[in-house]
Amino acid sequence: MTDKKNKNIPKLRFLEFSDEWETKKLGEVAVINPPNSELPSEFIYIDLESVENGNLLKESLILKNEAPSRAQRLLKRGDILFQIVRPYQMNNLYFNRIGNYVASTGYAQIRTKNIGEFLFQHLHNQKFVAKVINKCTGTSYPAINSTDLSSITVSFPTLLEQQKIASFLTAVDEKLQALKKKKSLLEQYKKGIMQKFFSQELRFKDNNGNNFPAWEEKKLGDIFALKLRPTPKPNGLYKAIGVRSHFKGTFQKHESDPSKIKMDTLYFVKENDLVVNITFAWEGAVAIVTKSDENGLVSHRFPTYLNDKKQLLIDFFRHLYPSSKFKNNLVLISPGGAGRNRVLKKTDFLKIIFNIPCLPEQSKIANFLSSLDAKINTVQSEIEKTDSWKKGLLQKMFV
Repeated sequence: MTDKKNKNIPKLRFLEFSDEWETKKLGEVAVINPPNSELPSEFIYIDLESVENGNLLKESLILKNEAPSRAQRLLKRGDILFQIVRPYQMNNLYFNRIGNYVASTGYAQIRTKNIGEFLFQHLHNQKFVAKVINKCTGTSYPAINSTDLSSITVSFPTLLEQQKIASFLTAVDEKLQALKKKKSLLEQYKKGIMQKFFSQELRFKDNNGNNFPAWEEKKLGDIFALKLRPTPKPNGLYKAIGVRSHFKGTFQKHESDPSKIKMDTLYFVKENDLVVNITFAWEGAVAIVTKSDENGLVSHRFPTYLNDKKQLLIDFFRHLYPSSKFKNNLVLISPGGAGRNRVLKKTDFLKIIFNIPCLPEQSKIANFLSSLDAKINTVQSEIEKTDSWKKGLLQKMFV
């Protein structure tokens, strides 16, 4: 490949090509929303939730007489689905399957005699999407109609160059999908192995090959103590943190303006503190403070608990509290009601009962699960690098 800077020639292209690209309106190189024949009696319906960033995530077979009114786009292999409602989400799809598939009218159905994979990559490019957004109407759900979409210009080379670009970028997409599948399999494996560890179906042995002692039943209060570190509200901006829900074990962080909160007292957090969102604890809003979050400030709705009894390794607990067994115990002690009416008392959190192994077995479990996390994070890093590389290619390989 070589870099080019001439008019209507991409910055990056294969060496054997040098001609300028031709520019036409999309409606001149493709048919948008081609007329359909009668819909089949049953089909797989593709709605706006079915596609994410070029991938078909789910396939739901439905009967024609039970289909929503938006199910109107009968697809042929090689069609492109372009999201016309909130197009900035870029949940577009190159359709390369065989069978009865019908898409929602939330998509424009685009059919071209050129290389379909090339046109898809072109339309899935941020440059093209920016043109679409400029023509959108509406605020909450910005959308573009087929007439305006067809008027947007696209540039394209010869069929041979289209094919080469399409093949190259499709190979990059396949690499991305392979990495995402690898990550998903690792996550599934970790989830399964965690269930076996915490149900004690799977046990480690000590370094001499002997069984570890039986797990002991403990209350959180036997291990953690409520530890509040009050501080007056700062005069300037400060790092406010809050715990996300659904057992993500992560924090929301932002610079907060003291004038925007009513509380006069906030609370410091320290590394390895256990922080609980008492409003949404029943959803799993629990996290452990990392070094980067230390000295952040929380409100009274985020009590902190200190592991000062030396009966539990914090690295083991990092894997224990997202487990379904711990979550179920947390739900059981949470009061009834919904939303902010379901506030957990600070002291009630310490009543959660769970089983823990001896410290050496905790260490073995924590090390094993942490090694899986490291593998998952490595794959995620590869995904992000490949995705960033592809975005750069799209910017340079298209006019």
